Amino acid sequence: MNGYRFHLTCKHSVMRILINVLLSFFTVVFSFAQAPGWSRGQQLLSISNDVCVSRASQVLQLEGYRIDYAAGNFAVGIKDVHTAVVMCNSLEHDKTYVNIVVASNGEGGGLQRQRLQAQMENPGSLSGAGSSPCGLGMIWDETEEGWTAVWTRRGSSNIFDVKSTKGGAVLTAVHLININQNLVTVTRTNTSDGNDCEMQGTIGSDGTSVTGTYRCKSGGPYNWSAKIRCTVNVNCGLGVRWEEQEEGWTAVWTRRGNSNVFDVSSSKSGMTLTAVQTININGNQVAINRTFSSDGNTCEMQGTIGVDGVTVTGTYHCKNGGPFSWKAIIICQ
Repeated sequence: MNGYRFHLTCKHSVMRILINVLLSFFTVVFSFAQAPGWSRGQQLLSISNDVCVSRASQVLQLEGYRIDYAAGNFAVGIKDVHTAVVMCNSLEHDKTYVNIVVASNGEGGGLQRQRLQAQMENPGSLSGAGSSPCGLGMIWDETEEGWTAVWTRRGSSNIFDVKSTKGGAVLTAVHLININQNLVTVTRTNTSDGNDCEMQGTIGSDGTSVTGTYRCKSGGPYNWSAKIRCTVNVNCGLGVRWEEQEEGWTAVWTRRGNSNVFDVSSSKSGMTLTAVQTININGNQVAINRTFSSDGNTCEMQGTIGVDGVTVTGTYHCKNGGPFSWKAIIICQ
């Protein structure tokens, strides 16, 4: 009886979401001469809700959709005259109902919906990268021999920028990552300590957990493990802090509450500098006014937010000259 009530509750929740989505579709297109056709399908997949949510955005992108919204338990994509919504509703024992609705002013949405369902059911076809539901993902959270690292992907390439910490020590590097089926190879170069490495790993059954071993100039083998983040929160705005690098300086910019004012603490070879700066974001463009610098060298900075929503690169001019290059990662929370 309890299982039956659970099933009814889940289905009612799904239907409420579907109704709201469809109402939104009709509201948006009400002014069109012809109301869109629409198609809805439901699948029961043996995957966790987290994998389903990650897979939803990747499937939409694979089929040529631009991601219009991705948060909570659903993702929305737009392609030409088609608008698609992929919704995930978790059940017990790592099973998930997947509901796909496609509204279309073209062929009615049926073919598009069928293609999305086929992609959701077959994770091996998502990226051509093997058993990971999102291929290389956007960010890898990794640990190795007491070090904790974040690997951040550069756009849609297989190049990742690495920042690793252990105690008060900080290391940086660049990774080249390749995936073949469930096997991962990583080449670590440009390490700040000169200790380049070769890494091998295996993607687990969940499609996002990776474990393996590696060898470096200093020796090995050592163990490592990571979690692939398929998507990142691209709507965190100014975030809570920025981790930034410029001309050999490493800095942390810490936001004051909900304002656009940030306190800057920067270091380079034993030297430290502090400053205050204001940050404004317009679309993917960033403008920064650095004032109250402890060395008196105030600056104007410009940058562009990458496709991952958290990587920023740009140039800046200061009293002492320029242009110089800078890059940062926005920490959302």
